Amino acid sequence: MVGILLLTHGKLGEAVLDVVTMLLGPQEQVRALALNPGDQIDAFREKARQLATELDQGDGVLLLVDVAGGSPANIALEMVTSGNRAVVTGVNLPMLLELFIHRKEMKLARLVDRVQNWGREGIATLKSEDMGSAAV
Repeated sequence: MVGILLLTHGKLGEAVLDVVTMLLGPQEQVRALALNPGDQIDAFREKARQLATELDQGDGVLLLVDVAGGSPANIALEMVTSGNRAVVTGVNLPMLLELFIHRKEMKLARLVDRVQNWGREGIATLKSEDMGSAAV
């Protein structure tokens, strides 16, 4: 199974994983690492490398980051050169829910392709007529 590492600014990664756990139950081979104000970038880089190594149990690691061009994304890109790893930006909850539902049946390359689609499909403009009488 592909390992999942979320590298984000602040607690975004931890927060979306909390919601995933609430909706789908506890997940294996997943970690979130937050880059907070005042954190040392070299310490963040080293911890990210350590977690990616721990998460890779032979099927690779998918690194999910919040925004392209940010420090977490840049560090993730540095890590792609070693091992079976890939980086996808724009992490969101719909993307993660589908990822955790399907990741046991897909290899890393297929997950990279699908996770981008799941993320895009989770973004839509809702109108009141789309909701009907459904209660949330």
